[in-house]
Amino acid sequence: MNPLVVGILGLILMLILQFAGLPVPVMFFLLGFFGMFMIKGWVAALGLLERVPWAQLADFNFSVIPLFLMLGMVLFECGVGEEIYRSMQRWLGHFRGGMGAATSIACAFLGTMTGSGYAANILMCKVAYPEMRKINYEATLSLCVCASSATIASMIPPSTALVIYAVIAEQSVAQCLLAGFIPGFLSMAIYAVMILIRVRFNPSLGPPAPRASWRVRFFDLKYLVPAVIMMLTIIGGLYFGVFTATEAGGVATLIAFLIVIALRRLTWARFQTTIYETIRLSIMLALIIVTIRGFYILFLNISWITVTIAELALGIESPWITLGAMYLICFLLGMFTGSPMALVVIPLFTPVVEQMGFSAVWFIITIVKMIETGAITPPVAPGIFIAQGIIREVSLEKAYKDVWWFVICDMLTLFLFIVFPQIVLFLPNTMRELG
Repeated sequence: MNPLVVGILGLILMLILQFAGLPVPVMFFLLGFFGMFMIKGWVAALGLLERVPWAQLADFNFSVIPLFLMLGMVLFECGVGEEIYRSMQRWLGHFRGGMGAATSIACAFLGTMTGSGYAANILMCKVAYPEMRKINYEATLSLCVCASSATIASMIPPSTALVIYAVIAEQSVAQCLLAGFIPGFLSMAIYAVMILIRVRFNPSLGPPAPRASWRVRFFDLKYLVPAVIMMLTIIGGLYFGVFTATEAGGVATLIAFLIVIALRRLTWARFQTTIYETIRLSIMLALIIVTIRGFYILFLNISWITVTIAELALGIESPWITLGAMYLICFLLGMFTGSPMALVVIPLFTPVVEQMGFSAVWFIITIVKMIETGAITPPVAPGIFIAQGIIREVSLEKAYKDVWWFVICDMLTLFLFIVFPQIVLFLPNTMRELG
């Protein structure tokens, strides 16, 4: 069979299997292995089993992933994230819409510690949502704030997702991590402003909470200290060339343990949970990396899919039309399947974008933003679906109607990234290289 036809069938089957709910590593392994068999035969397919796992996992860049996971897990398990929200609530809650804005800002600070949109979604649904409902916040707005703001956390260092995308796209991990910092906080600010403006014109959406005293507000600033320390350690260390991304993960993880020990939060049970979850998630991500990079992407390369896409894209007169088509594909994939599709589109499109003269690091950040937008966009909206699974008070239909405010904000943010690429590239372009 023609290799190109096999490659196209592989892409179609990927979407079908994703919708069918097949685990991501299993899906990529089966498609890559049997795709290689269809094109090169059994000997080549079986040869992948022998050499791919070690060849992929021996990459030094992967060692930062379990470190970032452990960093996020220990802080999450010890309740540091909840206190960040409480602190933001004290400062902003007395404004109309202030509790919603506080949730958005808290998610950005959570991102500096966990880098996990999934963890932020769960935490905000369990902590922020009840607090907003206590003062009669509109239920649908409260759910959408929690689900949408959580996507910010996955872009801000220490983002495990950005590490994976950088590695599979063969880009600098340190540059990709730094590139996500300003865009993440800009997304937070645009969400917060939108919420405050909406509530100003419709006060019933988000009534003010009781005003906290200045003494309580300043006292609660201590809860931001862990996030600030993580920010200075990771962002400052990478930016000034003090250490590599892996070293930043090691140092930040050590500091995280010292923080929770100083706060007397690290019980033996929490330590066991942290280690267990770190190992579990590390194995899961290792399987994803091995199967996507070592099996599926290799299969797409030998099927000439990547070359064909590059030729088609470079044959279009305007690179902006090509870029727009890529964004549309990523948006639709994100809408129906969520972030796993970034594992395919980023290594597939990045070489093409580089040939067109765009920055690969900038492209990765914009694609991550586009896929995050798709994840909260109906008709599927995986992020909203997760939040509604925790918060049964709001129907999916109502949540799908209200979340469009946040989708529009994301589109505005992406537009700013495209028109002003220095928003993304300022930190990577001015960082000091180590050594």
